[in-house]
Amino acid sequence: MTHYPFPSPCASGSQFLKGWQIAWAQIDGSRHLINEDRLAHRAVQFPGEASQALFAALADGVGGGARGDVAAQALVEYSVALHPSDYLRAAAIATHLAGADEHVQAALREVTFAPGATTLAAAWLGSDGRGHILRVGDSRLYRLTPKAIEPLTCDQTYAYTGEPVPDGYAPDDLANMVGTGHMGEPEIQPIHLAPGSHLLLCSDGLHRGLDDAALHNGFYAALNTHKGQLEPTARALCQAARAAGSEDDISLILIGRSSPPQATGWRRWWPFRTR
Repeated sequence: MTHYPFPSPCASGSQFLKGWQIAWAQIDGSRHLINEDRLAHRAVQFPGEASQALFAALADGVGGGARGDVAAQALVEYSVALHPSDYLRAAAIATHLAGADEHVQAALREVTFAPGATTLAAAWLGSDGRGHILRVGDSRLYRLTPKAIEPLTCDQTYAYTGEPVPDGYAPDDLANMVGTGHMGEPEIQPIHLAPGSHLLLCSDGLHRGLDDAALHNGFYAALNTHKGQLEPTARALCQAARAAGSEDDISLILIGRSSPPQATGWRRWWPFRTR
């Protein structure tokens, strides 16, 4: 992979699905050679339903650990493997994710003896926009409407979890991550994404550069400028975070729910992944 000096180019992509528009964008961090964020999504059409069920995940390799790129890739691949029939079953999601830590550790052992870890933001959405979200660590999810931005998650720091702060750490340091044996109990939250609203999944590279107000204002300014197209909007948010001083890898996924199309009864798998 070519390393680009600060500022680096913004990679992006998008796809129109039945009932959804999804887009992603990334900018490489300026302090290391490898982008350690990984993205994936999957859409499935069930017979008799007009819209598709949708899964999306973003994993951010934890800085200071070994091969964060490997940890993040292993985690999104593991997360996307949940069977779509389980998207609306919180217990099934929790059971599946309970094995994520061991899976990431196994992937890391294939390339290094040093410990590594990753964070996660993920959403499992049914064709009606109802489903579940989950995060581990400080990757975040937001719901965006024209009137407000709604943070759906809190960073799992020692201050948040209430765990004792180990020597050499601060209350704002991460307590939970995947790959170190400190994932914690998966916190599965229900969600309903109404038509016209948007879901944002992002790594800390984005929210360290843009606070909630800047995210909301920047999103709708870009969305209006680009006439509702999510890919240039995603790129604009990444570039705004970099311009605001974020030097980490910056990654995000935007999901918009549209009016349901006519049902056709076929299935398809649509993944995207970064380098």
